[in-house]
Amino acid sequence: MNMNPKHTLVMLVCCLIPIAAFTAIFVFNAPINNVLLFGLVLLCPLSHLLMMKNMLKAEDSHREAHQHSIEANSNGATK
Repeated sequence: MNMNPKHTLVMLVCCLIPIAAFTAIFVFNAPINNVLLFGLVLLCPLSHLLMMKNMLKAEDSHREAHQHSIEANSNGATK
């Protein structure tokens, strides 16, 4: 299976976040409430960044498809 390096990085980060949280709780004796609160505070801006990135990617592909259909129509009209 050949995976995209970017996907591998995202998967690695998503796996390391819970491990870091459990390490903070059990090794450093951090209160669970603080770890959960910190995670929730980070969840909001990170999810917004991911959504914006995906929306821009979808918008670019829509724009390319629209441009391609315009070119196909103009080539068909001139023939």
